[in-house]
Amino acid sequence: MGNNKEIKLSIKQLSGIIISVLISALFIGFIIYMIITHLLNADDKIIAIVGALGNISGGVIGGLVAFIVAKTQISSTMKNEEIALNYNVISHLKLLKSEFNYNKNLIIEFKDDIINQQNLEIVEQLSTVSWSNSSPQISSKLSDEDLISILNTVTTTNLLKVHMKGSRFENIETELENLCDFLDQTIILLERNINELTLQD
Repeated sequence: MGNNKEIKLSIKQLSGIIISVLISALFIGFIIYMIITHLLNADDKIIAIVGALGNISGGVIGGLVAFIVAKTQISSTMKNEEIALNYNVISHLKLLKSEFNYNKNLIIEFKDDIINQQNLEIVEQLSTVSWSNSSPQISSKLSDEDLISILNTVTTTNLLKVHMKGSRFENIETELENLCDFLDQTIILLERNINELTLQD
């Protein structure tokens, strides 16, 4: 993200500036007319009216311009904060996707060993650390449905590890297949969210 100092105005804001300039131009035109037509007449009322109109027009245009500039700056700041939040969430989602890909590849490679109760220490290598670190950051940007899907995948992963520690092997093949399905679906879900957030920048 570079520092973009360009000020962008909406059509509504640009219209406000044009209208304020036109109103001020009318005031100034009227003031000039009053000065020219009454130049030789040192009437205190004319001088007071000219001064009042000058103050009013200056105040109106100054106030409108200040308001529009302040609104534009606030809008720009909020947009930059939103972009920074999106980058942060995208970063966490990519880490989570990498973790789930790692888990999936590990299961595919050692599935037969696990079913045959060999190299069971491999199951301990299944990771859910990225989820633990990312869940607070990504929860504001993902739908409840997507968060539940991710949580189901993490829970299934941890449950498999618990069953391995407790030497529960009766449904191990089904558990591995279910976990692979969850991982596949969740990886697609994460990719979709990454793409959607990237398009928002």
